[in-house]
Amino acid sequence: MSRLIAVSDELYNELTKIKGKRSYTETIKSLMEKRHPDIMKLAGLLTREEGEAMERNVLEGRRRNFGRKFKVDR
Repeated sequence: MSRLIAVSDELYNELTKIKGKRSYTETIKSLMEKRHPDIMKLAGLLTREEGEAMERNVLEGRRRNFGRKFKVDR
């Protein structure tokens, strides 16, 4: 289903410049994804060991900076 939306001439001209051969829908989706990236695309980026090491480093940094313990729910 498609919807009609109104945008200013300035925005329309900017979208037209950046869209190239893509549709306006594809262009707007791409711009929105840059603003709100899909966190699931990061899945598998680190090994379990790397993730656990990163978590330890973050918690240690928090402890040093704030002097308190943090509970991590798993």
